[in-house]
Amino acid sequence: MKNIFFLAILFLGISTSTNAQSKKIEQKAKALTEKINKEIIAGNKTLALSEEQKKEIIKIQIERLTGLRKLSKSASKEEKKNFNKTYYKKIYSKVLTKEQRLARKKSKSRK
Repeated sequence: MKNIFFLAILFLGISTSTNAQSKKIEQKAKALTEKINKEIIAGNKTLALSEEQKKEIIKIQIERLTGLRKLSKSASKEEKKNFNKTYYKKIYSKVLTKEQRLARKKSKSRK
């Protein structure tokens, strides 16, 4: 009986920890998406991300952050850089329009 009780508490602790990590990753993904949106708006206010684009970027960012967390234990700096490059390429080539990419580039060049 004690073993079952112990296992139940252990399982509850693990699931709570995992859930907290997932929320943290999701918050980070949302913050990164907002950063991209602000960069685009700084270049051209009319080209802000649509809700659909935001959802897609958040999804890609969550995949990237989760994969990076798994990769980071054994990967070199170059492997991490290539990993990130793959995901950012998805965002910039598949989600953003050409005009949005140009607006973002324009705002980054002002800095």
